[in-house]
This record gives sequence, structure tokens and C-alpha cells, in this order.
Amino acid sequence: MRTGNKIAVVGYSGNAGKTLTTVHLLAPRLPDHEILRLETFNASSNLVSAVTIGAKRFEPIFDRIISSNRIIIDIGASNIREALDGMTAHEGFLDEIDLFLIPTLPEDKPQADTLKLVSDLADLGVEKERILIVLNRVHGSSPEEVETEFKDLFEVVRDDRKCLIDPVVAIPDLIIFEQLEEVHMTVDDVLNLDEGRIRREIANRTPEKENALRILSIQMRARAVKQKLDTVFKAMGLR
Repeated sequence: MRTGNKIAVVGYSGNAGKTLTTVHLLAPRLPDHEILRLETFNASSNLVSAVTIGAKRFEPIFDRIISSNRIIIDIGASNIREALDGMTAHEGFLDEIDLFLIPTLPEDKPQADTLKLVSDLADLGVEKERILIVLNRVHGSSPEEVETEFKDLFEVVRDDRKCLIDPVVAIPDLIIFEQLEEVHMTVDDVLNLDEGRIRREIANRTPEKENALRILSIQMRARAVKQKLDTVFKAMGLR
């Protein structure tokens, strides 16, 4: 098990799954953690309660992270370099972060960006045990299929030994995440809705019938998604 009191979700690529990792994977399973977003352009999801701070002034970021016992820092791609500059300007500050999570995609560009960030963190003295890649938009269902899908990435990581990678720490490519964003809910939000009430709205042909049908469809698929995310979180070994 690894300590996860202070977690940074980072990446050089945009739309690689940082917010998805924060909102759907981490936040529901680490309910005592504060969420801090570093965003110049506030395009992140508002599905969970979070404090948003621009990365150009590091002092409020420093204060927030140092004073918090449990925090998830979601660093936007447009702010990662400024954030790292601010962290390295404070000697020892990088040691405050227990785990750096780097979501990546099957495409070559995001994987190249991921390896560059891994190398940069390693050069700054971050140990491999504190850097974990999160595979996102995965099509394979078994660990073997996932390794094949990200074959080049696995080979480089195993040769360089600068970070951790696990084929079980993989989030599938599912349209449900887009649908949840559209209805402004997380996986756990939609599962906590009263299914009986939803079905009554459908049966009674209320004005909300169309929306109720949509929510029921999402809810029925969300059960399997939650189980998958539980498995991913368990494989991460956080405590």
C-alpha cells in the first residue's frame, strides 16, 4: 500500500483524462480529500466541489497544499510547467506530494508527453514509486490486451524504470463519461438516485419522462463502471 494523502494529477497533454481521474476515480473513494484545481482557463468539470486557483501566483497554491492534510491537486495542462516551476522554487516542496498520477491515452503524442513528464519529474528527484501512469480510453478488457494496446509505452517504462505502470490501472473508453458530464453527475451521483422514482416518472408519462429514460439508461450502465473503477482504485494501492 502507498500513502495517498497528497495526490497530484498531472500531464503535459490536454484532454488526457486528468479531470476524469479526479472526478470519477479518486474523489468518490477519497471523500476526505479536498480538491484543488490549478487552471488558467477554467474548462474543467464542475461535478465535484473544488477550489480553483490560477497557476501564475504560486503563494496561494503553496499555502493550500502545505496546510492541507488530504488533498487532490488537479493541474491543467496549460499550467503544469508553471506549477512545477513554483514547486521547485521551494526546496523540498516536491516531497510534500505523495503520488503523481499521469493519465495518458493510446495515441503516440499523449504517450510521448507522458514520458517527457516522467523524465522531468525523475530529474527533479521524484522517485519512481511516487509516479504512476493511469491508462485512459482503453479498449482492451484484459491486462494482456491493455499491454498490447500500450505496448511501446510499457516497453519504455520497464527499460527506464522511472515510474510505475500497471495494466489494471486502466479506465475504459466509454461514452457514459460524456453522458454524465452532460447531466452534471458523477458515477456515484447517478447510482444514488432512486431507481423506483425514475421508473414511476417513466410509467406516468410525466413531462420529465424523456430525461428519466436517459438517466435510467445511464444508471443501469453505471453499476458496471463503478465496479471497474473500484478495481482500478484497488490496484493503485492507496491508503
